[in-house]
Amino acid sequence: TSMGYTLAWEPGVMQFTGFQGFNLAGLSTSNFNTTQADNLGVMSVDWSNATGVSVPDGVSIFTACFQLLGDPNECSPVEFTDSPWPINIETTLSNATNVGLNGQPGQVCIENPFLFKLSAPDVYSGQFSNICVDVTV
Repeated sequence: TSMGYTLAWEPGVMQFTGFQGFNLAGLSTSNFNTTQADNLGVMSVDWSNATGVSVPDGVSIFTACFQLLGDPNECSPVEFTDSPWPINIETTLSNATNVGLNGQPGQVCIENPFLFKLSAPDVYSGQFSNICVDVTV
């Protein structure tokens, strides 16, 4: 029936740019507080529906979009937290009691665009044989 929590990341690595793909009835950009997104790397979610809404496991309820600012090979956690806005999750069966959030954190890493790898295969042959070795990128 309601959810409130904070989504956090490293603001020096990722810059919030917007939302897309809302798949929860009544959820829109107006349910998010992004005033601290640039400075602290946090945003809050505050959504409710008095009758309750159910979505199947694994369904994306929204997508948060970011521009990557960090250096190659740098990573940022993306995690659910109760600071600065507290976690409050209520269900139709919880009688307005906060049941908490089992938020599974993720990570965004920036690939090194200059990294390349040369490979040569293992080759087995007899003594005095002529062989060619393919070197691949």
